[in-house]
Amino acid sequence: MSMVVYQGSINENEDITIRYPRSEDLPELLEYINKLSREKTFTPFQGEEITQEQEEKYLKNQLRNIEGKKSIMLLAFDKDKLIGNAGIHLKDGIENHVGTFGITLSIEYRNKGIGKKLAETVINEAIEKLPDLKIINLWVFEKNTVAISLYDKLGFREYGRLHEGILYNNEYIDRIEMAMYIK
Repeated sequence: MSMVVYQGSINENEDITIRYPRSEDLPELLEYINKLSREKTFTPFQGEEITQEQEEKYLKNQLRNIEGKKSIMLLAFDKDKLIGNAGIHLKDGIENHVGTFGITLSIEYRNKGIGKKLAETVINEAIEKLPDLKIINLWVFEKNTVAISLYDKLGFREYGRLHEGILYNNEYIDRIEMAMYIK
């Protein structure tokens, strides 16, 4: 497997590299997830501090799943700085044809086309490298209209919502479920 999947310019200001993770990325991944958690943005992490042990376990599991063709995980870098993370992980058993999609991006790199490029790249890698993949699904905060618009442009369609399924900033909001079918 080639480590680097994409290297180039997204716009005139942003030159990025998108690649698979490696065990040496642990310090950057830990710093990244904790910064994202402190931001309390549209992620499941809302201020919790992830320990090095937790992140190391997560990374080892991801690397094992990538090797076993159960998952794709890609990291986006601006030079040596980790700025984004995206992945698709296949479910088990009777749902092993369904991949769950997730993506995050550092606040200072949002709304510049990088998230779209990262999402397209991980989806294309998953289609190519996960032979069982037939459906990609995700969930999104109803208030994350930028993400919903991006997912719609990528081909995801809403198939349901859990009314008041997320407690976000002391308010119950809908959790929107979306899916993309692979031809």
